[in-house]
Amino acid sequence: MIRTLPSLAVFVLLAGCATQPVGSAYPHAYGEVFAAAQAALSSHGEVRADIESGVISTSWSAGVLAPRAQGVLQDRPWPERVRYEVRVRPGTEPVPVEVFARVERRAPGGPRSLRWERISSEGKYEERLLDVIAKTLQGDPK
Repeated sequence: MIRTLPSLAVFVLLAGCATQPVGSAYPHAYGEVFAAAQAALSSHGEVRADIESGVISTSWSAGVLAPRAQGVLQDRPWPERVRYEVRVRPGTEPVPVEVFARVERRAPGGPRSLRWERISSEGKYEERLLDVIAKTLQGDPK
C-alpha cells in the first residue's frame, strides 16, 4: 500500500500534463491534406514529415497565443513555446487529422524564468492549426 501511493501520485501529476488530440476530417485526397498540414507548419524552425506514416512533428517554437500579461503587478508577457505533432490518417475518405500541441511557459523574470513549465493548451493551439489547414485546402491565403 505504501509503495503504491508515490507511484499513484506521480501518475496523477503526469496525467495532468498529458495533452488530448483535437481532430477534424477533410474531404480531400490524402496527399492534399498532408501537404496542407505541412504548409501550415512551415513557419516552425524544424519540421519533420513522413508521408508514409502520416506524421508531421516540429521542434519548439515561440507560441503566438501567449497571454500578454499575467498578474496585477507584472505587465511583461509570459513567454510560451509550442511543439506540434500532426497525424494524418491515410486510407479513409474524408481524411482525418489529429493535432497534438505541447505548450510550455516560463515567468518573465525572477528565479522562475530559468525553466519552462508544461501547461495545458486548452485546445487553442490545435484549433488554430486546424483552421490554417482548412484555409489552405480552400485556397485562402494564411
